This record gives sequence, C-alpha cells and structure tokens, in this order.
Amino acid sequence: MKIMKKITFLFLFLSISFGFAQTNLEDFEGSPDLSGFEGLGGANVVANPSVDANNGSATVGELIVVQAGQPWQGANLVMQSNYIDATTPAAQPVTVQVYSTQPFNMLARLAGGQAGATDSAADAAHGGTGWETLTFTFNENLDSTGSSNGEYDTIAFFPNWAAPGWNDPEIERTVYIDNLIAFAGAAIDTCSNG
Repeated sequence: MKIMKKITFLFLFLSISFGFAQTNLEDFEGSPDLSGFEGLGGANVVANPSVDANNGSATVGELIVVQAGQPWQGANLVMQSNYIDATTPAAQPVTVQVYSTQPFNMLARLAGGQAGATDSAADAAHGGTGWETLTFTFNENLDSTGSSNGEYDTIAFFPNWAAPGWNDPEIERTVYIDNLIAFAGAAIDTCSNG
C-alpha cells in the first residue's frame, strides 16, 4: 500500500512539474512572426552564422541595426502557439540565445498582455563572445514600464539599448536571436471567427 501511495505521489508531482516547466516557445525553424519597426534595417530568418556546441540550430532570427533608423528601432516577435507566462517575473524569466561578436546591451519588452497585463521591459548584457544565453526578468521597470503581471503574445527586442537609454547615434550591428525559452501560458487561438 505504501508503494502505491509513493507511486501516486510521484505521478502527481511529475504532472505538476511538467505543467510549470519552461518551454522553447520559438526556435526559428518554422515561419516565425518576426517584423522590424522604427527603421530597423532587417528582421529576417536566416542560416545560423555560427553552428557550434552552444547553438546547433539551422536557422535563427537576424536583427540589423542601422543609423538611418530611430535609436529605439527593434523587432516584434509574435507568439504562435502559446502566450509567454510572466505572471511572477522573478520566478518566470525569459531566456533567449543571442549571437554577437561585439559586446552590447539588449532591451526586451513584453507587450500584448492578456486580461489587462501591463507592458514590461528588461535588459541584459551580451559579452560579444558568440552565442550567449541572455536572461530577462521582467521586474526592472525599464523604459516607462512596470513589472510583468500576466501572459503576453509579443516580445520586442531592441539591440540598440545603452542601459538605461538608447545609443544615439545608433551603433550599426547585426545580432542573431534563437530559442526563446519561457513558461508557456494559454494556447493562442489561431482560428479566425470571420
């Protein structure tokens, strides 16, 4: 009888653990909804510039910062399967693999909050060593935003961030993003109700 109780507890524990595990919400291997704004020189899906032990993906997102754009130029990545759940920001960070050969700071901003969730921005520093994993904890209240408090359908990336402002004039650079890991929120309804 004790063994049955232990097995039941184990299954319950594993079920709960899997329900709260982080998931790769975007790996850029399909057709992600990635679009530039405010004069970003390009937001594309391209071949991985450096397949190595840190990132073996075939394709990744490419963000091209140009001086002709606004200092706050960036790209929106709209989720296609599940919302990003950042209800408790310190316990639910978002990680993204980022490739650059130059050190820089990146701002990420959650938008499209469900049920009144407020926009939230966080930043992270890249060391310029190729593929690095950046962690964004959306309780920093940057760029006139508050702490995250819900589920979001969009994350924007700003590769011209100077922490705590914008590089002006813009620093021309190309960075690559891949493997957005976060807690999965509710499934996104992809059906059109016409």
